[in-house]
Amino acid sequence: MGVPTTFNPSWFVQLFHSRPHWDISLRVVNDTFDLKNEMYRETLGLWGSVPAVVLIISLIILLFYLLAYCCRRKTAKKKRFEFLRWVLMFFGLVCCGILTCAMYGSHLAHISITDFVQSVEKINLGSSSAKNQTDEVAGKLHKDVEPRVGLLSEEFSRQDGDPRVRIAIEEMSGNVSEAKNRIAVISGKISHAEYSAFTTLVSQIEMIRAPVTLALFGLFILFCLILMIGLIKRSRCTLMLFSVLGLVATVVCGLLVCAFFVIAMGLSDICQRPDEFVLNHLGEYPPPAIAQFYVKCHPVADNPFEQYISDGIRATTNIQTSLNVVSEIAEKFGDDQRQQHRQLHPNLVKLGQAVNATNNSIRKLNEALQCRPIHKEYVFALNSGCNDLINYLNTEETDPFLPQGKQARSSGQAGAGSLGRRTNIAMTGSLGPTYRARHYSNTHTPPQTPPFPSTLNGRMIEADPRYAGYHHAQYHGYATQAHPGAQPVSSISTLPGPNHGQYATLSRHCKTLESSSFY
Repeated sequence: MGVPTTFNPSWFVQLFHSRPHWDISLRVVNDTFDLKNEMYRETLGLWGSVPAVVLIISLIILLFYLLAYCCRRKTAKKKRFEFLRWVLMFFGLVCCGILTCAMYGSHLAHISITDFVQSVEKINLGSSSAKNQTDEVAGKLHKDVEPRVGLLSEEFSRQDGDPRVRIAIEEMSGNVSEAKNRIAVISGKISHAEYSAFTTLVSQIEMIRAPVTLALFGLFILFCLILMIGLIKRSRCTLMLFSVLGLVATVVCGLLVCAFFVIAMGLSDICQRPDEFVLNHLGEYPPPAIAQFYVKCHPVADNPFEQYISDGIRATTNIQTSLNVVSEIAEKFGDDQRQQHRQLHPNLVKLGQAVNATNNSIRKLNEALQCRPIHKEYVFALNSGCNDLINYLNTEETDPFLPQGKQARSSGQAGAGSLGRRTNIAMTGSLGPTYRARHYSNTHTPPQTPPFPSTLNGRMIEADPRYAGYHHAQYHGYATQAHPGAQPVSSISTLPGPNHGQYATLSRHCKTLESSSFY
């Protein structure tokens, strides 16, 4: 599949860019990316606060749930929590799947940023190659062509000779100066086009972002595994640990979503009109005409270097023509003249080779200055840094703990409480119907702590020899003594202790502080 020659913003880029651009006063602002503009920064902050508002609302709902759970009244109907356990397990698996997709999206985003950096480095490499070729041409003119033309001028200035030789040498000197000037102009226009600092900065930021993001997502998956382990083992401590860790994960995920959301908003504004952004932020070098030539690269656009390249090629061609004139005259020299100009022929050969090499280098420079190779990498960089990166950021913006995690955490609180209550009931034995009816009544009196009918620590009273002579009867749901002289226990208020056998409560409307809550 070939690299596209034009850049087209993706659907996500257009969607994010089409958002209303409002400041905090809800006034419409310019949608051009400009961090120096205070109103534009306000619109980024306004949209970036949307995930934070969702996070705050979710935490408030969780707070109300916990308050309602702590201060709720008990009902007589016994609840089954098997379905809730399966629901928690399902949401735990969903969170793990979403986090796995987020890790994959982070990896793809890393690949996109890497491709973007490589494309910019290739553009920088093309610019450096053009500068090196320009310096090479200038070096050949300065070190090879110009000194040999000077040697020819000295050789023929010693004696009077054919005037055509002097004219040809003067023309060669003028053409060398013209070629040097044209190459110097080209070198001045592209010498400051350097982008290695930008690519180095982006690479360093990505080297930190990629592993940190993957580590966070891996840690969140571990939190989900803690939830599932607690559900499988029915461990109240494990579920409470997940409740705390899930709350921390929700806050961190909310902050990550805010950051990714702001980045996506800013990139969408850049990528909607990337050429305009690039041309405005390149600075003075390269000049605007040259930058637009490479950014737009229209087939019929005028090459800003074409005139200088043509002048350089014409100058070297004229040097070759003048050199041929001198060579023809030198071949007609007699023996005496050839004896006087023994070094003339080697100088003419070396000068011809230097001129041909310079001419070829200028033609190669012309190919290196064409816009096609650089524009191809420019479009590839836009596709990697805009379309691909924003698409992959969307997979990272999903917070797996909202709303699934909120429900899982809330249900985890209820599941932890239910597992604790069921465990404590199993430890203390089954309660009689008289106790349940009295304990779950709707009166405002605090619940009492009754004795177990006909039992003592799980043993029948009649079976214990220490209580011989006692029998058991129901009097308001309590055991009474039957031996002579014993007073009937008609009220719980006659029991010993500061609270007459009752546990102290903080409020008439709040859940009783039971002894099972400490185990």
